[in-house]
Amino acid sequence: LSVSGNGTLTLNRNNVKPGKPLTLDFVAGTGFDNSAWIGLIPSAISHGDERLNDQHDLTFQSLQGRRSGQMMFSAPMQEGDFDFRMHPSDGGGSEAAAVTFIVSRELPPEEIAAARMRLEQTRFKPGKPMVVRFSAPASFDENAWIGLVPSEIAHGEESLNDRHDLTFQQIKLQTQGEMTFYAPTAEGRYDLRMHDNDSGGKEACYVSFIVTRDLPAAEIAASSMVLDKQVYQPGEKIVLTFTAAATFDENAWVGLLPANIPHGEESVNDQHDLTFQQLKQQTAGTLTFYAPNTPGAYDFRMHDNDSGGKEVVAVAFTVAP
Repeated sequence: LSVSGNGTLTLNRNNVKPGKPLTLDFVAGTGFDNSAWIGLIPSAISHGDERLNDQHDLTFQSLQGRRSGQMMFSAPMQEGDFDFRMHPSDGGGSEAAAVTFIVSRELPPEEIAAARMRLEQTRFKPGKPMVVRFSAPASFDENAWIGLVPSEIAHGEESLNDRHDLTFQQIKLQTQGEMTFYAPTAEGRYDLRMHDNDSGGKEACYVSFIVTRDLPAAEIAASSMVLDKQVYQPGEKIVLTFTAAATFDENAWVGLLPANIPHGEESVNDQHDLTFQQLKQQTAGTLTFYAPNTPGAYDFRMHDNDSGGKEVVAVAFTVAP
């Protein structure tokens, strides 16, 4: 990252994002006067002539008689190849030394390697909390952020993700941590996407997940209902023994319904239940009901929540004439 001629220039990096700080170390050669200077100049400008460099410098700093030292610059906002060029005088003569760097919005390999996100699962029910654990480079801006974006949005550009994010949280210079988001209410495929800044940066990494009202196999396997018998007299006491998944909502419920109601949708069952009881996050226990007074075929049906969820399991019984 250094080039020598009649002096030496050394940069702390040769690839930098627009507007980011750059640290330049210099050592002056022989014949430098008090007007000696270092300028930031597009690489396309021909080397050698101090007067030509002076016409095209984007910014500059004087050495102020110093033989060596350090200067702080900011990278140009436009992408491209640029040089720092050192000159012994501000009155003509030759360029003494130069060093080249690249301004690019692309993420360097070390930032890509350091950016990671992980979810505890890849399927969530609408509105459910999601904990994402992340690591991020210390070089990200303070306004670096993680956003929840529909998966069909093209990857890569922070500005595009910013237009389509459903919600977001800033990283605030944390290099690791966790954030809690909530799954969208609409079913579909979504991503959590990490970005290096909030002003035209780049997407650094992402993790995908599915929002669905369908029940995961583990919840179905954990759920059961058993009756003490299959036929009851009108008004007779019924003892229902159950197991339920710990992941069910607190308002998960068991309802008593006519057997001819179609199975599957909690919202449909909710319209037709004759009575119900909430599980209140119990994973096992008994519920006491009483048989309807009208003879016929009935079900007990268990549901994972009380807000548009799914029927998990059912058990049938008959009320005798």
